[in-house]
Amino acid sequence: MLNSTSKLAIRARFFGMALAVASPFTVGLSNANAFCLQLTNFCGQMEVFTDIDGNAYGRWDWTCNGEEDPAEMLGESAGGGTAIVTGYIAAGALTSSWRINIPARTTDIWGFSDPGTTPPSLVQVGEPFTVVGLECIFGASPNADLPSVFD
Repeated sequence: MLNSTSKLAIRARFFGMALAVASPFTVGLSNANAFCLQLTNFCGQMEVFTDIDGNAYGRWDWTCNGEEDPAEMLGESAGGGTAIVTGYIAAGALTSSWRINIPARTTDIWGFSDPGTTPPSLVQVGEPFTVVGLECIFGASPNADLPSVFD
């Protein structure tokens, strides 16, 4: 016989799964909560995570060598299978924003060097990506011979 705490835990787990199934990040992905985005024409990889509250966050290996700390990215689901994440790259004194379109497997990337005073510039439009797993192995990009987005 289940006590009320066990029943609540089962309901919470089921409710969480139901929300994850309804998440825009599930479109074509086997795991709604995490994936590794590999840019097609650049060496960069980004781990992207989502939660049931619509938050999107991750880490971007912008140097593509795994030696420097990946840029921390934070954002939210924008609906329609799209997420927007932004992160600050301390080593390059640069802020980058990404609009990730999961169903189309493309991303638009902006960069700006002085947030608040310099308008962002669109660096890449419709940059294709593939999903290479649930977790990135930074420093082992399959596109290591390609340039970084900001080279």
